[in-house]
Order: sequence, then structure tokens, then C-alpha cells
Amino acid sequence: MSEVAKDLVASAKFFTAEAVRNSIEASNGATERWKLAVLHIVTAIEHSAKAALAEVHPTFIRQVLENPSTTVGIETAFERLSDREIRGVSFSENDKKRLRTAVKLRNSIAHGSGSLNEMALAAKFFEV
Repeated sequence: MSEVAKDLVASAKFFTAEAVRNSIEASNGATERWKLAVLHIVTAIEHSAKAALAEVHPTFIRQVLENPSTTVGIETAFERLSDREIRGVSFSENDKKRLRTAVKLRNSIAHGSGSLNEMALAAKFFEV
């Protein structure tokens, strides 16, 4: 496994642990933590997808081959994972729908454009 893939796996584990920690705190009454739980679980999914790409070859996580500092987003990472010449992972329509929902929700939280209440966020967290 490449160093890039190892770093992404470590990052995915970190964000997964943070998502779980925040979801537990939210379940115990700190409902504002649902936003962090959702942000962290979607980030963990993104880093996991990039790790799977980097395991094949680190250049697969680059947005543009000439610019190693710009990496693909979550949707492009999943598109590349589906490519038969890269990984050939098969995703169901339900998987793709959940991914699109997760990305929209994460972007909404990260950019302050969403207004879901805590109960809706909790439901979405467990759906993702």
C-alpha cells in the first residue's frame, strides 16, 4: 500500500471516530453535534474512496495529473472507483442516491446553506 493510501486510511479512521464520538454526544443531548457527525462521516467516506484509488495508483486521486496538490472530490472518486480499468466497483442506484444525498448534506452544512433540524440530521447520519 502506498504512503498516500496509508495516510488516507488513517484520515478516514480519524474522521470515522470523530463522527461516532459526535453522534454519541448528540444522542446524549448535545444535538448541535449532529452537524459535526454528518460532516465527519461524509469526510471519512471520501477519504476511504480516495484511499481505494490511491491503492491502485496515487495519481488516481489527482484532479489534474499535472497538479498533485488538487485531489478529486467525493463524486469523482466514486466515478473512478466504478471504472473497470481502475477498480471496477459496482454501486447500486440506491448507493448512488445515498452518496448524492450525503454530498448535498455535507456541502449544505459546510457552506451554511442548509437548515435541517437536529432530528433530520440524525436520520440522515444513519442513512449515510
